[in-house]
Amino acid sequence: MGSRFYRSCCKLTNGRGCLCIVISKIMKRIYLLVVCICTCMVAFSQGIRFENISVAEALKKAKKEKKLVFVDMSASWCVPCKMIASTLFMEQEVGEYFNARFVNVKCDIDTKEGKILKKKYEIHKVPTFLILQPDGEIRQFMLGGSRQKDEFIEWASRGLKKESSLPYVEELVKRGRKMSKQNLSDYFVILEARRDFSDSVRYRLFRMLSKKERCQAKYWNLFRDQFGDTRYFYFVEKNIDAFRENVGREKIDAYLFKGYDKIIRGFMYNKVGDARSMEIANKICTRLSNITLNYTEDDLDKNQDGSQRMLLVRAKLLKSYLNEDKQEMIQNLRVLTQSGLWWNTEWFPIAYIGEHGTREEQGALRDLGKVIIMDLCNRKEQWVFSQKFKELGIPISCFDALLKQAKAEAAKQTKPLLLEIVLPSDASCKEMSRLVDLPGMVEKVDALCVPVRVDASGLDGLPLRLRLGISTYPAYVLMTPGEEVIHQWTGGGTQEHFLDQLHEGVEKTTTYRYLNQKN
Repeated sequence: MGSRFYRSCCKLTNGRGCLCIVISKIMKRIYLLVVCICTCMVAFSQGIRFENISVAEALKKAKKEKKLVFVDMSASWCVPCKMIASTLFMEQEVGEYFNARFVNVKCDIDTKEGKILKKKYEIHKVPTFLILQPDGEIRQFMLGGSRQKDEFIEWASRGLKKESSLPYVEELVKRGRKMSKQNLSDYFVILEARRDFSDSVRYRLFRMLSKKERCQAKYWNLFRDQFGDTRYFYFVEKNIDAFRENVGREKIDAYLFKGYDKIIRGFMYNKVGDARSMEIANKICTRLSNITLNYTEDDLDKNQDGSQRMLLVRAKLLKSYLNEDKQEMIQNLRVLTQSGLWWNTEWFPIAYIGEHGTREEQGALRDLGKVIIMDLCNRKEQWVFSQKFKELGIPISCFDALLKQAKAEAAKQTKPLLLEIVLPSDASCKEMSRLVDLPGMVEKVDALCVPVRVDASGLDGLPLRLRLGISTYPAYVLMTPGEEVIHQWTGGGTQEHFLDQLHEGVEKTTTYRYLNQKN
């Protein structure tokens, strides 16, 4: 045996017999083999594996393998479908669960088979997810959208059991049978998956459960979308320790953060100044001052800053607003604007100060307004809030700064500058501003130029309209970043007319730039 090993070593080393070289080569081969195996294992463990077969073929395979079929009904044009495919379906935990229990297939709703399934299973939106028995009978139905992995797996697990499946529970409802806690819970999940929310079913189940049962993780779906001023949110708040232990601290804290956020916005918007709203505002301030919430950015809305301190400032702003304490309002507004944070609902305390404040308080508001308009608003909001401040009797002159900002952006993007000169009170100007500010139109305009809207009736507009000789409104002036006028037109009209004029001006700008470079 030793001689055979030696001959093998000699063959590997071309007769040199160096044992170190032999071991090195053997180790390299073992290492490469391990890497390949690990790579394959990772590839096969990541996400749901969808088979490239039809739904009809998947049903046959499921019957043979004694499985159910999971169908992702989607479309090539569906953005949420693509998002779910690249996020939820790629989760390892989701993949492991579905790959072990289902034959997984995708079906485009616009294909021949997709149209048949759409009619058969009454699918009206995509993405829609189906769990089918091998005979084609539906076990579970879910209208897609934003779904968490634990919610998605829970939905699928109920489809595996006949007693919690769609046909079984619907038959109980149809026959008017008395439903147990489990039946009601299953029925609520089915309605929730269809986005067919039923508060009566939620309330029946809530009343049926004991206090201890309500705090269990299996019934968390009764509460998870009930943010704000509801009995369900306040029940979670009152029993926070039990929910943290059973559901998870991070999840419950993110839930409370969102709930307080919604309450503050709602009260600020509606200015509910009764005793109850004051009591709730005080309670939020006390709770936020005395506890530390652990939440992640991913659990919060995009408009939120992820800061418990900022939420506390907003709660204090709400309290001062309800108390009509203008000095406290200004102080809290100053903290928010200096932090680069501001919500549209915070306009209401601003409006109150503008209407009832002293000259000194209005002066402080003017300083805050400049920060809001220049730093915290997009182009459309800049115009809207500059007009709001003007209506309050606090005109804010930001045109020079906005023009300087726009000229720098135009030069950076090598685009012309578009001045939209309008009279806010004129019906034609209002209609054209509305048309230009529509979502699809904003993108088209921004792709061609850098726009700035000017109030012709304000102090900023007067010297500009005299310099350009404008007397008809709305007026549009396309110019270089150096303020050389290339093209201008006046009057209202349609979106098509506006874009035609804009394209014509952009072509002139291109020609102008070319001639200047040539000279």
